[in-house]
Amino acid sequence: MKNKKTRIVIDSLLIILGIVFLIFGIKDFKSFISSQKVNVSDRERFKNDYHYVAKDNSYEYIDIKELKTILDSKDEKIILVGSPLDSWTQVLVSHLDEYAKSIKKSIYYLDLDKVDKTSDEYRKILKKIKLDDIETPTVIIKSKSNIELLKKEELYDSSYTDAPIDYWTEKRVEELKKLFEDKIGELK
Repeated sequence: MKNKKTRIVIDSLLIILGIVFLIFGIKDFKSFISSQKVNVSDRERFKNDYHYVAKDNSYEYIDIKELKTILDSKDEKIILVGSPLDSWTQVLVSHLDEYAKSIKKSIYYLDLDKVDKTSDEYRKILKKIKLDDIETPTVIIKSKSNIELLKKEELYDSSYTDAPIDYWTEKRVEELKKLFEDKIGELK
């Protein structure tokens, strides 16, 4: 009788563990494990999250406190607020990376999925950049004296209903690079 109860408890725990594993998914589990490695660089970590970007990308992770520090400083920075789950951000990162490499700048990346949107830091940032909420993707261009935003409406035609990868024709990529040149160019 005692063995039967022990077996039922063990089986129940295994079923619960299996359900948790399915809920969080294999990809999220792999991503979690890879982010826990001590020697994983931001570039490698970013490549794990964003498949269309090069291994030698320009991205450096920041958290919400670091974003607030950047916005309060006199530093010139390019910040991408995105989410690996957003298909438009998945594709945009490679185009922004190519541009950043051409002007030899890093891109600071804030994963919006990891931000507590009820926190004081988040509310302060929204006030500073004059938004009610941040949508992905958003590019923040921080010059010495100004903060400029490129919201998704400016980055692509949000009425486009097909796959984001198909949206970026050669002509549209050139238009995007021109937009980056016009808005980010002053940081050179």
